[in-house]
This record gives sequence, structure tokens and C-alpha cells, in this order.
Amino acid sequence: MNARRFAVVLLGAAFMVLGGVPGCALLLGPRTIDVSQARLQDLVDQRFPVYRRVLDGFDVTLDAPRLSLEPETNRVDIEVALRAGSGGAVRATMSGSLLVSQSLRFEPSDNTVRLADVRVERLAIDGLPANWQRQIDRLGKPLAT
Repeated sequence: MNARRFAVVLLGAAFMVLGGVPGCALLLGPRTIDVSQARLQDLVDQRFPVYRRVLDGFDVTLDAPRLSLEPETNRVDIEVALRAGSGGAVRATMSGSLLVSQSLRFEPSDNTVRLADVRVERLAIDGLPANWQRQIDRLGKPLAT
């Protein structure tokens, strides 16, 4: 009888740890998830390249994502290469980079890790004079967001 009681208690504890009873998992403390930088980079790589048409005339490509971690602010930075070109009569192309930072949150409803508090940190266009670059960075951040 003692072995059976022990098995039931053990099964009940395992059920609570796995979240089978809502609220009971809180008794055991908050859950944490450890994801390596290499795994995050792999997940980000699966979403690129990204192609978008913006402002009815510019084709934008984002690729070559580089992920870095900021443990002191609990954020993740992703810098991507940016290429944009117009498809109209006057063909113009430009390249640069876009740096975005975000925090990560766990979504228990579907067991996914999602972006939260996304911020465009820098939008840089190659070859621009510094005063133009400051304007592009200031005006382009809301557009990039």
C-alpha cells in the first residue's frame, strides 16, 4: 500500500510540474526557459530573406540576420542587411542595415517564444553624408517599425 501511495503522489507531482493543473505550477516557482544564442540564430535564419513592397514603389529586401544578446538589458538585437530599389522609370538602389532590439516572452497557450517590446535602434544607408544619415535614422525608424 505504501508503494501505491508513493506512486500516486509522484504522479500528482509530475502532473503539477508539467502544468496539468492550472495554478498549481505557481506553487513550484516561475518557469524559465533556456534557449542558446545558436538556437535563436537558427530560428531567426528560418525567417529570412524577407521581401516587401513599400510606398507603392520600393522593393525592400532584408537578409543576412546577425543576432546578439544583451544580458544586461535582457534584450536580443538583430541586425539585418537592407537593400531597396525602385521599379519605376528611374531605377535607384540603395543598401544599408537595420538594427532592431526586442525582448522575448514565452506564450504558454501554444508553447512559443515571441517578440515583445520591439524597437528600431538604427536605420543606416550606405554612402550617405552624416547629416543626411541622422535624418534618415530619425525619420526612417517609424517607417521601419
